[in-house]
Amino acid sequence: IPLILLGVGSVAPGAIGALIGNIQWQFDSTNTKERRIRHEAAHMLCGYMCGLPIEAYSLEPTPACYFYDRREGNIADIEEWKKPRPFDEDEVNKLSVVCMSGLMGELTAYDKADGGQGDLEQLQEVFFRAEGDRIRKPNVREDQTRWGALRSLRILDENKAAFEALCAAMAEEASVEDCIAAIEAA
Repeated sequence: IPLILLGVGSVAPGAIGALIGNIQWQFDSTNTKERRIRHEAAHMLCGYMCGLPIEAYSLEPTPACYFYDRREGNIADIEEWKKPRPFDEDEVNKLSVVCMSGLMGELTAYDKADGGQGDLEQLQEVFFRAEGDRIRKPNVREDQTRWGALRSLRILDENKAAFEALCAAMAEEASVEDCIAAIEAA
């Protein structure tokens, strides 16, 4: 096993880091349902406020919030729509906000954000799929990441009532439709 880890680590060090981070997170005493709800609710609220269509969310066994790849949603019988496609600048901006929002959602109630490794990896995937070469520059990616974090924090701050209502709905395992209704009613 150590040779396998060494081999994988030399080829894809991020994979080993992510694996270790995920294992640590599973045994972390601060990894509570409330924290996971705040994290995923922040993704959902910021995505909704950015105009992204929400597909689904889960809290157990793996917390996640899913958005449709296209404004029209995914059409299951058309294989072409299932393939990853490049993101334009507007989509990169929106997805940067959504990727960074989980961390910011945790920071609304906790001193530090612990569940963000996967979010940062997803943001790197967004950058990888971006159209053009502008986002390929490290300083541009860093600025985009900071901007996404700041913008998501502002959305959460400006919509505190909706965020808390969404957290309550998700704690009750509400459907996506009921979660949207909780946002709208706040």
